[in-house]
Amino acid sequence: MENTHHTPHTIRSWRKASRSWGGDSNCVEVGIAQATVGIRDSKLTDHDDYPVLSVTANDWNGLVGLVQTALPSRP
Repeated sequence: MENTHHTPHTIRSWRKASRSWGGDSNCVEVGIAQATVGIRDSKLTDHDDYPVLSVTANDWNGLVGLVQTALPSRP
C-alpha cells in the first residue's frame, strides 16, 4: 500500500457508509482526492485535525472487491 497523506481539507466531499442507520455514529466516511481514497471515523469530523487514512484508488478497489466476495449477496 502506498503511503500518501492528505489533510482533511484536501478531500471536499465525504460519504458515509450506506449501511449507516439513523444517528448511529459508529461508522466510517470515505472521500476521494485525485487518485487517493481517504477514510475517516465519522465521530471525529468536528475536530480541526482529525486523522485520515489514505490509500490508493487501486488498493481501495481491491479492498471493496474482497469485502463484496466475502459477504453474502444482498437481495
